[in-house]
Amino acid sequence: MGIGDNSPSEPFFCDEGVKKGVDSPTRHRFDAILNEHGWKWSDIYSDIQLSKCYASQIRNGHLIPPEWLRVKIATKLQVDTSVLWKVPELITADKLEDSKNG
Repeated sequence: MGIGDNSPSEPFFCDEGVKKGVDSPTRHRFDAILNEHGWKWSDIYSDIQLSKCYASQIRNGHLIPPEWLRVKIATKLQVDTSVLWKVPELITADKLEDSKNG
């Protein structure tokens, strides 16, 4: 028997249904806004005091931050939260104004 003779007939890792690479709509939205203003993502997340890892997960669309952080990030980027995240429980500027006034 040679070295490769013991390999299983089926692949060890299943690639079916796995999205490869970081090609999320959230990432594209962040990049477009950053490019428009000439900003770097590192400047944004350091100003907001987020860890690099957590900020990367947010930017890549791997997680949706809590409402208060979505508002903080959107405010820093000078956009409404609905521009960055498309989720049902989203807090938008009009809802934020209503909560301040009510």
